[in-house]
Parts: sequence; structure tokens; C-alpha cells
Amino acid sequence: MTSFKQVQQLNASPDETWSPDEGRGPRCPINGSMNEDRSSRSSQPHGDRLTRLSSFISDVLLLILSHLDWSDIRHQDKSLPSGVYTIYPAGERSAVQVYCDMESEGAQWTVICTCVYIARACVCVGSDLDNIHYLTRNQKYELLVDMEDFEGKKVFARYYSFAVDSEHEGYLLNVFGFINGGAGDSLRSHDGQKFSTFDKDQDSWSGNCARLYLGAFWYNACHHANPNGVYHWGADKTLFAVGVECFFWKGNDYSLKTISMKIRRVQ
Repeated sequence: MTSFKQVQQLNASPDETWSPDEGRGPRCPINGSMNEDRSSRSSQPHGDRLTRLSSFISDVLLLILSHLDWSDIRHQDKSLPSGVYTIYPAGERSAVQVYCDMESEGAQWTVICTCVYIARACVCVGSDLDNIHYLTRNQKYELLVDMEDFEGKKVFARYYSFAVDSEHEGYLLNVFGFINGGAGDSLRSHDGQKFSTFDKDQDSWSGNCARLYLGAFWYNACHHANPNGVYHWGADKTLFAVGVECFFWKGNDYSLKTISMKIRRVQ
């Protein structure tokens, strides 16, 4: 199997050493003339070269498309830092760019939603629900939720099991196995709930939680967490519970500075 680093290298044989030409004409071998090089190349069986090239391309494609998530990429090269990488949660036509975190709680986390401060608003950037479903349907994943308030305090909540069902099942949330990192368990009441939006009401309340609390989430009737809510600056009692909130840490009238949800395959 071709390695991650070999994908970025030329597939040249050891005796084909090249010198820079500084942009003037064709590049030539250091030893021998151009005619000698062409003669030696023509003597190589054409079929063998095509077979080698085909095998190399197949290895590269297999390597790339086997990147279900960040764990697969990291397995190929353990020196890779945090950053944006391309994964294929549902095969070759499902390429999606995600941020991979190598710093939080043991590293190797794939970020599925993070609250990014843009123009006085918190925008949730990450994978869509279909991709999260594809990632978690056949493998066991854990969830980490990192949070920070406007005083600079950071806490987290961790769950050793996390999965999202298909669209047909309403993207139902399965989350349990709470580990407290100071944030409290604000997802407990959301376990077993379908995902609700302004135009797709699937919550357990007679009204529409997404419209009432200006967000989109796995609402029950209605929420203890509202990561896609309105971005306020900390404590704000203007409108009840519409902010980016985590009830069991800051209550219903405090909008967080940042919140990030990330998953990692359980080995």
C-alpha cells in the first residue's frame, strides 16, 4: 500500500536524477544525453510501465477514499497537526472538509459543529447531519463538547457513545455515557430526540421549539442546550433562553463565547 507521504512524491526510478533548468527548455538527466535517456526509456516494456502506473494510481485512490474520518488520516501519518482535512464518510462522492483537532482531551477529534464568531454572530460551521449519520452508523464514536464563557473559563462535557440516525428516522440523537468536565450534563434530556428546525418541527412539544428559541437542535420540550441559538455577549435577559446556552453550566440567561462539538472513533 502506498503511504500518505508517497502520494505527494514522483514515481521515478532511482537512476532518473533530474537537475533544475530554471524554466529554459525541457528538463534533462544530469548524466548522459537526452537521446540516451530516450533510448533507455524505449527499451522498457510498455506494458510493465502501464501496470506499475495503474497499480500506483489504484493505491492512491484506495488510500484517499479509505479516509472515513480523521482517525484514518492520522493512522497514515502521526505527525500531522490540527487543521482542515478532506474525509469521505459515505464513499468516493462524499468528500467533505472538516477541522481535525489534535489538542483536546487525547486528540484525534473530528469537529462536527463549532460556534465561530463572525460579525457579532455565532455561526455553526461543520458537517451536515447526513455526514454525521454516515460517520456514526457503523462505527462506535464518542462525543466531546468544549465550551468557554466570556470570563475565559473553559469546561467540557464528554460522552462515550454518540450516534445520529438517518433522515428517514428524523436524525434521531443517541448519546449517553456522560463524563463531567465541569459543564454538567445538558444533553441528557436531548437523547432520543429528533432534529428540529424552523421548517421541520420534530420536537416533543406541541409548539415549535426551533422557532421559539431561535435555533435548530435535538429539542425535547424544549431545551437544556441551544448551541445554534442567537449569539449574545454573556448574561442577557432580554429574551429568555434564545442564546448559545448550556443550562447545567450557566443557566438559561447566559450565552457562551464558544462551543464546539467533536467526535472520535472508539478504538
